[in-house]
Amino acid sequence: MKDGRGVPGIHPGLVESPWIKGNSEALIGYLLTGGFGPVVLMARFDFLTDTEVADVLSYSRVEFGGGVGAISARQVANVRLKIR
Repeated sequence: MKDGRGVPGIHPGLVESPWIKGNSEALIGYLLTGGFGPVVLMARFDFLTDTEVADVLSYSRVEFGGGVGAISARQVANVRLKIR
């Protein structure tokens, strides 16, 4: 939902989420791949540019993660290389 709280039992919230507040490389990788392991929980967003991914995740981290650091396009590019 637009307030970042999600829908209980359907969509997890983003507010104070350990994904949003946690390791930026893991968050980038999750967005680019749609999930890790045998269960993929969302669509891949690997079609977005590095700048677009950085912008979306930076906004999410500032808005819903209590102001944790922004993510750069360079960080996204580095993760993209690692997951190929």
